[in-house]
Amino acid sequence: MSPNTLEVLSFADKVEKVVANISALEQRLAKLEEKYETRRN
Repeated sequence: MSPNTLEVLSFADKVEKVVANISALEQRLAKLEEKYETRRN
């Protein structure tokens, strides 16, 4: 049984939110790495 349109759209919305959260996390990690490298040198 395949999902209905509303279920597919809901899932796609959740996936987009996860992608946005991962992107934000990557940016935060990059800033932390930059701060760490700056302090080491």
